[in-house]
Amino acid sequence: MDANHLTAVIPASLLAAANVGVHQITVFDPGQSPTTSDFLRFSVLGAAPTITSLVPNTTSAGGPSFNLQVNGTGFNCSTTPGVGSTVSFRGVPHTPSACSPTQQIMTVAIAASEIAVGGNGNVAVFTPPPGGGNSSPFSFPITAPPPANDNFAQAINASPTPFSDTKDSSGATTEPGEPAPGCTAGQSPQTKSIWYTFTPAGNGTVTADTNGTTYDSVLQAVTGTLGNFTSVACADLNGPGVGETVSFTATAGVHYFFVISDFNGVGGATVFHLTSSTTGGPAPAASFNPTSVPFGSQKVGTTASTTNMQITNSGTATLNITSITKTGANPGDFNLVAPTVGTPPACPTGASSLAPGSSCALGGNFAPTAAGARAANVSVNDNVPGSPQTVPLSGNGTAPAATLAPTSTAFSQNVGTTSTATNVQLTNTGTAALNIAGITLTGANAAEFALVAPTGGATPACSFGASSINAGSSCFFGVNFAPASTGAKSASVSIGDDAANSPQTVPLTGTGTTPGVALSSTNVAFGNVNMGDSKAASPAVTLTNSGTGPLTITAINITGTDAAQFTQTNTCGTLPATIAPNGTCAITPTFRPTSIGAKNNASLSIADNAATSPQAVPLTGTGVDFSISGPPTAVTVPAGQPANFTINLTGGPTTNTITFSATGNPAATSVTFNPASIPAGSTSGSTTMTITTTARSAGSAPPQRGPANPQTPLVLPLSVVTAALALMSLSMARQGSRAKPYAACLLLTLFLVSAAFIIGCGGGGNPPPSGTPPGTSTITVTATSGSVSRTATVTLTVN
Repeated sequence: MDANHLTAVIPASLLAAANVGVHQITVFDPGQSPTTSDFLRFSVLGAAPTITSLVPNTTSAGGPSFNLQVNGTGFNCSTTPGVGSTVSFRGVPHTPSACSPTQQIMTVAIAASEIAVGGNGNVAVFTPPPGGGNSSPFSFPITAPPPANDNFAQAINASPTPFSDTKDSSGATTEPGEPAPGCTAGQSPQTKSIWYTFTPAGNGTVTADTNGTTYDSVLQAVTGTLGNFTSVACADLNGPGVGETVSFTATAGVHYFFVISDFNGVGGATVFHLTSSTTGGPAPAASFNPTSVPFGSQKVGTTASTTNMQITNSGTATLNITSITKTGANPGDFNLVAPTVGTPPACPTGASSLAPGSSCALGGNFAPTAAGARAANVSVNDNVPGSPQTVPLSGNGTAPAATLAPTSTAFSQNVGTTSTATNVQLTNTGTAALNIAGITLTGANAAEFALVAPTGGATPACSFGASSINAGSSCFFGVNFAPASTGAKSASVSIGDDAANSPQTVPLTGTGTTPGVALSSTNVAFGNVNMGDSKAASPAVTLTNSGTGPLTITAINITGTDAAQFTQTNTCGTLPATIAPNGTCAITPTFRPTSIGAKNNASLSIADNAATSPQAVPLTGTGVDFSISGPPTAVTVPAGQPANFTINLTGGPTTNTITFSATGNPAATSVTFNPASIPAGSTSGSTTMTITTTARSAGSAPPQRGPANPQTPLVLPLSVVTAALALMSLSMARQGSRAKPYAACLLLTLFLVSAAFIIGCGGGGNPPPSGTPPGTSTITVTATSGSVSRTATVTLTVN
């Protein structure tokens, strides 16, 4: 430490991950005037970000744009420019479109233009300070298909000059016999080689370069054949993006080949230029008639008729042909054959020559091995500049394709019945007519299925024999199932045709089912039921479909000679009714006897499609009746005395408890029965009916003959009392003042008694009688059992 320098030890704890960021450093002087200096910023950087995986982890060159998900650690998801992490793809920074700070996942959009060329699209993450800076690059392969000039035989003709071409070599391959470059200081490159060829018409200088190529290229010019090359020139300047150049003196008519390799074996955008200053004298020239051969459409597996091609040396020197071969994308779909004309002579496919002005003929045909556009070339290798010369061949392979809908069919059907048909549509989705040999049934249980006409108006119907369906057309057929036994069944519809996957099949499955009937009661006994009454079975008879197929109920009846004594109701629905397996419905028989006696010849009969049909549940019951009777003679009692009648029960046994009631009893009486009821099932019994009468009062003597007033018996006593009171009042009045008050009281009494008498006389007749009136009454006794009643009459005389 001195006046200008201070040294401080920063403990490791302050440099931990929790303290990543920008900090302020100040100096404090505690002297007489304590002061704090201005601050300086000090950054504690986080760990460098890492990439653990990419999703997707590869893509194809020339593909569409996509989102790249980068998984790792040390990502800063801030959206502030210069703070948040960015993703570098092929050296170009990308701002994330999404970032998860907790999951440490970033997503960036990669444009289609960024993957137009194959290669290794390295991915890296950069997190600005105080983040950890750059991650290590993570490999992201961008694969490309092999270029057209991937091998020696497909070398691109670099004529005419000047010539320029660009190819993506990232998908290039290495073929056996490729030459090792002679200019790599003993280090063989990892290749990814592509090929060009040039045949000068005269002597002169040829110059080729790879200027503009993005990778560390190696350029070599050679002559000869595969596996037997002679190096003419080679260049390797060691460095990505540094073009290579070769220049040499070329000889007229010599085939020169240029092979471009990647020293690091990655490949990419390859740029090739070629110029020449050759001059020439007499030279061959090859011309073709026709210049291209389109064969049109041909069914896969068949061969088109031969088309003739004529090769003519239209130059001034001998045309030396090395070979005539097939090249291109689909050489196996085309054939070089003898021409169908005799003049000019046939061209050999090996080494040959044509003098100036001479011609030869070559035949070709088209035998496609797959549907779709097919292409190839007749390639003539010769001593003409630009060799090989080519005649494009093209054709379109057509093929039928059978599509079935539905692709499988399942049935479930009761044994001994036939299902409704299920339609199957057969469509030719190919590009050629579908020739059908036949449509048949195969498999273990084929006999239990049938091919039938389609239903529901589906047209046209397929022929089950030989037929043809045009491309894009359909036909229909039906399949039904008629199981002979229960259980799982299987078969297939088999369609034999000329489609690639013949025979096509439609798997058929079916289950043979049978309905079953289970009844909750094997018989219903109603016991005794009174005539005119009814009794419903309780509980009802439950019918359950105990089988595996639908149960169809066609009838529910009561049968037997006693059928009229019974009825039924049910919840099975309108007949014919269908009950699913394990389904139930309830049938309630009711007994309503119309006569006395046992009714044992009746059954609940159920007709259905079960094997046990018809099912029968015996119904039994006994019709019974009862009667009551009372004493044949009248019972006579004085008013106020009870009259007892014995009511006897006969018949039965009764269905229900019998209760009693009476009507017609005289006024001022009450009726009781003891016992009040007789239990159900009784065949005999009795009850005592008691009619309680009410006594009449003493003044209510029987009416007298004649018109005498009812009050006449009271006249004489009242008259005597009135006269006596009057005489007493008069005598007291004469005795003087002391007796006058008593006289007044007697007179008042006399007045009141007279008034009462007068009012009584104005009452208009005798008062109504009280108690049970005398006379004879006929009383109806009713015995009730359920809804049935029986009656009897008795006579009561009240004196």
